[in-house]
Amino acid sequence: MPAAACRPVYQSAMVDVYARFVMADIGHGSPPYMLHRKALFRLTDLLRDRIRLSDQSVARLRAAGTVVDGLKPGVTDIQVCIIVRTLMAVMMMMMMMM
Repeated sequence: MPAAACRPVYQSAMVDVYARFVMADIGHGSPPYMLHRKALFRLTDLLRDRIRLSDQSVARLRAAGTVVDGLKPGVTDIQVCIIVRTLMAVMMMMMMMM
């Protein structure tokens, strides 16, 4: 195979967003969790349009924000950018699903 046909292959990975919700409880020693302290809620489908990369020259998001593909050597952060209003809506949806 000619050298011109060879190209680097970078990593690709699925992206999932999980959260643990703790309710404020003043006066008790340990924080009360919504279900259990080890329970995590999968929020990927609710927040997929809020997933961002800090350096899009290093990697890109595809498949509606659920897959990250490396483009070149480097480091980037995966961030979930939400505002308090969005977080409150997500929490309300989670409580209705319980």
